[in-house]
Formats: sequence, structure tokens, C-alpha cells
Amino acid sequence: IGQRPFILNGKGRHEGNTGDINYWLERWVNYYENVPQSDQITVLSYEGFLADPKGTLAHIEQVLEVPISTDALSKFAKTPKEVAGANPELLGRAEAIYAKLIG
Repeated sequence: IGQRPFILNGKGRHEGNTGDINYWLERWVNYYENVPQSDQITVLSYEGFLADPKGTLAHIEQVLEVPISTDALSKFAKTPKEVAGANPELLGRAEAIYAKLIG
């Protein structure tokens, strides 16, 4: 489908097997290690949203100063899947970046 990843700080490349989980982990690490720490950037936890969707949307509502209706909102269960074939070092870097971003 002509996917073209962003190249930030000269890291990453356009070549690679888009069917390989490590290709996407490299993209994810490249993007998110470049997210600046700023009061103007809010990073949300996917797990936090699953656990408390109304609370997460209330936080977004506060940040944006825009009302969000949660009347039709309901929780749903996530079925975790093992990431097969992932490079353990690369996966660890991605998990560490994610943990830092969501604080």
C-alpha cells in the first residue's frame, strides 16, 4: 500500500519487510524516542484507557477544554497476544520508551 515511514534524526529507513514485527518495532522506537517532553503533549496509556475509559476521556476533556460525551461508552476486554519473532532487545527498548512516556 505504499507505506512510507518518517525518518527522524537520520535513523530508520524506508526499506524492509513490512510483514516483520521488527520492522514496525524499529519504526515505533524511532518515532516515540523523539517525542519531546512538553506540557503541550499528552501521551495516553492504552492500558489505562482499557481500565478506565471514562477517566481517560475526562482527562482528554480537561486537556482540550472540550466536552466529550461518555454516555455510550463501555469497557471491553483486551486479549493480549504474544509478539512472535520480536527482537528481545528492540522490544525492550520500545517497552522502556512507552513506560517513560506514560509516566
